[in-house]
Amino acid sequence: MSSKLSDIPNGENVNWQKTIGAHKVWVKCSVSTHKIKKKRKYYMNITTSFRDMYNFNKGSKDLDLGIKDEENGRFEELGWAKSFETYGSMEHQVRWTDKKKKTTITPI
Repeated sequence: MSSKLSDIPNGENVNWQKTIGAHKVWVKCSVSTHKIKKKRKYYMNITTSFRDMYNFNKGSKDLDLGIKDEENGRFEELGWAKSFETYGSMEHQVRWTDKKKKTTITPI
């Protein structure tokens, strides 16, 4: 199963805005089950992915300094800066059994 592509707005924190700003996120997961020694075990593999374009967006501004993106965007027009795409993903596995209430989440 997969989620829809979601837009994540700029964070209110300056560090997050300067690091990634507004970006897109989606989640994909698969679930499987196995019976081992009369206990049913469940496994859910979750992949969370993101994508962002580091660029200057007309109408936006730096949260910390208040400088408009149009002003900083001029550096790209002059060739002093360049937009670039960032992307990544992380995977986790959630495991549980039908007779135990404890759930463990482990990186894959």
